[in-house]
Amino acid sequence: MKQTILAALLLASTTSLFAQKETEKIEFRPHWYMQVQGGIGHTIGEGKFSDLVSPAAALSAGYRFTPVWGLRGGFSGWQGKGCWVNPRQEYKFNYAQLNAEATFDIANCLGGFNHKRFFNPYLFAGIGVNMAFNNDDAVALNEAGNKLQYLWDDTKAFVAGRLGVGMDFRICDAVAFNLEGNANTLSDHFNSKKAGNADWQFNILAGVSIRFGKGYTRKTQKAAPTSIPPRNVPKEEPKEDPKPVVVPEKKTEKLQPIQVNVFFKINSAVIRPEEAGKVDELAAYLQKNPAAQVTLTGYADVQTGILTEFAGNHLARGVGNGAQAFDEQSRDAGNQLHDGSHLDTQSKDARNAVHQFLPVLAGQCADAASHQYAEEERFAQDAEFLLHALRVDI
Repeated sequence: MKQTILAALLLASTTSLFAQKETEKIEFRPHWYMQVQGGIGHTIGEGKFSDLVSPAAALSAGYRFTPVWGLRGGFSGWQGKGCWVNPRQEYKFNYAQLNAEATFDIANCLGGFNHKRFFNPYLFAGIGVNMAFNNDDAVALNEAGNKLQYLWDDTKAFVAGRLGVGMDFRICDAVAFNLEGNANTLSDHFNSKKAGNADWQFNILAGVSIRFGKGYTRKTQKAAPTSIPPRNVPKEEPKEDPKPVVVPEKKTEKLQPIQVNVFFKINSAVIRPEEAGKVDELAAYLQKNPAAQVTLTGYADVQTGILTEFAGNHLARGVGNGAQAFDEQSRDAGNQLHDGSHLDTQSKDARNAVHQFLPVLAGQCADAASHQYAEEERFAQDAEFLLHALRVDI
């Protein structure tokens, strides 16, 4: 059982649910209704208002085609009154009027249809056929010597025009309390007196309006289905393809080999001023290119002096003995030049190293030969042996 419930919950969390939201709409429905009213009437005359008040009633039925327009027909009437001035005397008669009129709902026109609206005012206008009867009081007054020029006997029919205003106060969907006032214009003969203008009959009525059937319908509209995303499921973000990493190629500069030749005077190990610029150039190059490898070579130019086989043999021994000292000095000086950190920090130190090494190289060779062999010193003086140059290859 637990496994079944767990599976159902898992399914609900991983699937999308579709929900349909229903909306209710109230629409007007055409319907029949009936009104029962009672109140007072007043016939315009020469007497006081209170003397000409009479009872009135109405029974009507109508049909509402739209929320605003409708038709109504019915019966109204009861009693009318008139007044003779001299001698002053009131008289009464009866009438019944058949009415047909159009109705106009003010509230629905201005505010739209609302089946629960409490107050609904309306207007109406139409025509009627008035049947007056029982005019015995006017006949008696006329027989008494008072001349009623428009006297009628038995029954009299008149055409009436009517208009009015009414108000419905909602009690429930089927019943409303009703108030209404109407005015009816008729022929001058209506009250048997000649006045030279139309006669008017006014009525103020109260009653109930009864609706047959509902005056509205409920319509349910289904909204478009909406997808409900599953719960507790994180939204997967779109993954972007990784951009290729461009590794810049390291450019290695190829060092151009250079060769610096420093020349000495014959029988001298001192760097001449005109040769000092070459040493400065070498020091600047080593500072700029600390990874450069330096090769120092010192040699004597045999073409400068005249050497015999004897001198060559003895010189070879002298140079051989001095070569060891030369090798040690050149090795130390070479280590100094190969040490990039030493030359990188101070270009001046690099220059001094070269200046110190060159005299040693030249002096060691000359001193070793002259001190060891006397005859070689004499020969060197005669042969003008020359340590001609020191070559630096990089």
